Amino acid sequence: LYSGLVSPYFATVGALLGIPLAIGLHAWLPWHIQGAAIVILVIASVPICQRSAVLLGRKDPREVVLDEIVTIP
Repeated sequence: LYSGLVSPYFATVGALLGIPLAIGLHAWLPWHIQGAAIVILVIASVPICQRSAVLLGRKDPREVVLDEIVTIP
C-alpha cells in the first residue's frame, strides 16, 4: 500500500487506512465480534511491527503503519 512512504504524513495516511477497516467491521460483524476482532488485530500487530522494526534496524520505522491502521477501529 506504500502509505508509510508518504512523507511527512506517513502516520496520518496509515491511520486513514484504518477507516475502511472500521467501516468493514461495522458493516459485517455484530458489535461483540467487532470488539474481539479489534483486540485480535491489535495483539497480532504488535509482534509484526516489532519484527519489522528489527529487520529495518530502526525503532518505530515510518514504513511500518500497521500499528496506526489497527488502532483506528
